[in-house]
Amino acid sequence: MLSLIRRIGSEFGISVLVTSHLLGELERVCDHVIVIDGGKLLRSSAIGEFTQITQTVTVEVEEGQDALAARLTELGETVTPHGRLLLVHVRAPETFDTLRDTVCELDLCLVRVEQGRQRIEDVFREPVNV
Repeated sequence: MLSLIRRIGSEFGISVLVTSHLLGELERVCDHVIVIDGGKLLRSSAIGEFTQITQTVTVEVEEGQDALAARLTELGETVTPHGRLLLVHVRAPETFDTLRDTVCELDLCLVRVEQGRQRIEDVFREPVNV
């Protein structure tokens, strides 16, 4: 259904209004989002403004998460464990090099490195200006 909605907009140029609580799905198909909560307009923006890149990288390794976190911290990086994942604050472009070199140095199996992005649901966590 979501692919049909996307096709209607992209191939035929017809705007489609979708209302849903499945915010992740909306991120995939919408160009513009209007967020209303309790009858109040919280935000109206292009989807790109909702999903801007953050200064955090999510890192997943098969084993050795604690060793990786400890070594990155020694090297001056800010690391926050998040379940099986590590959230690494990107303080400068060199953070990516440090991350790569440390994973290699510790001979870890890297599962993924993913740039953090804001999500539509973050709007509901922001304080509302009344």
